[in-house]
Amino acid sequence: MDRIRLATVWFGGCSGCHMSFLDLDEFLIELAPKVDLVFSPFVDMKEYPENVDVCLIEGAICNEDNLALLHMVRARIRCSNSKLSWLQMAPSIRHTSTPSGYSLASTTGL
Repeated sequence: MDRIRLATVWFGGCSGCHMSFLDLDEFLIELAPKVDLVFSPFVDMKEYPENVDVCLIEGAICNEDNLALLHMVRARIRCSNSKLSWLQMAPSIRHTSTPSGYSLASTTGL
């Protein structure tokens, strides 16, 4: 069985989701042989990779860089269900305006 390519992205916020992930304690040892952590604040990767299977997205879209990364995450995730569900996990961003004044709802097609 192929290992799952896992990414985590931390936008503006408190880092609570990442802390909760670390609080899985011993389960992380069980999870480790089943996943490759390909992008995260926990690893030293500078660019979001291609073909990610699962991505934990945390925080609010606070600036143009966050918005660009969010679109990159959506474009590079492998599973089509994830492409549909990435906004379902963070519905508060749907009507957020970016620093340049345009609405995320208009840029994401919502």
